[in-house]
Amino acid sequence: MAGSKSQSALWNAITAGMGIKGKPPKPPLNDPRSPEEILADELPAADVPEATEKTAIRSRGRLIIIIIIIIVVVVVVVVVVVVVVVVVIIIIIMSLLSIGIVVSFLCHLSKE
Repeated sequence: MAGSKSQSALWNAITAGMGIKGKPPKPPLNDPRSPEEILADELPAADVPEATEKTAIRSRGRLIIIIIIIIVVVVVVVVVVVVVVVVVIIIIIMSLLSIGIVVSFLCHLSKE
């Protein structure tokens, strides 16, 4: 069973960015049987090595996508935290400067 078109597009975008070439496209199946005959066939057993391998490949692909999403989320959170900290520091500095200006003005007034 193949992944969805969006999963395939995402995987192609990720692997293309990493310089990994995809598999050559498979030629369309040419099965002379009717759709009813094809659907009547039994699915391969889950304990067949080929079925396990295909499931493992799909699971590994999903795991890679999940890891990439987690990394992106962590980077975004770190950037937001850094921006918030910088803004708070700027606000504190501006507050201290304005207090210093007010104090120096009051000192200047009291000397007169």
